[in-house]
Amino acid sequence: MNCNNAPRVTSVKEAYDVFKDIAEETQEVLSAAFLNSAHGVLGRMEIFRGTITHITASPREILRAALLKNATKILIAHNHPSQDPLPSAEDQRFTKQLERAACLVGIPLLDHLIICQRNVFYSFAASKQLGRFLDQGARWRDYR
Repeated sequence: MNCNNAPRVTSVKEAYDVFKDIAEETQEVLSAAFLNSAHGVLGRMEIFRGTITHITASPREILRAALLKNATKILIAHNHPSQDPLPSAEDQRFTKQLERAACLVGIPLLDHLIICQRNVFYSFAASKQLGRFLDQGARWRDYR
């Protein structure tokens, strides 16, 4: 994604728009978007590609990419080829692990979206499953 004239991401819907193209994938794909302090998208990249039912992901690779992009915030998303937007126990475990690790390096994880077809998605932030490690200045009120 070329981000010279990149949009700002200030809502869950705008975050969904950054990742909606992965809904059609037949394998699980995890992508990350890297944001600057004004919530502008610095870049987006596919980090992991799995099978039709599973993906093995590591916070290390996401954080490495964020540091190389000089990001101040991270959004991640992955698709569910089954089209069930609800997070699995593994999705929840990984999100907590990444949130803690991102906090340690000072690049908060703002949201993790599960993307499905027909504009269906799940947001960990909107479901109040993220934000435990963010200070009030970094917290989204949607994403502002």
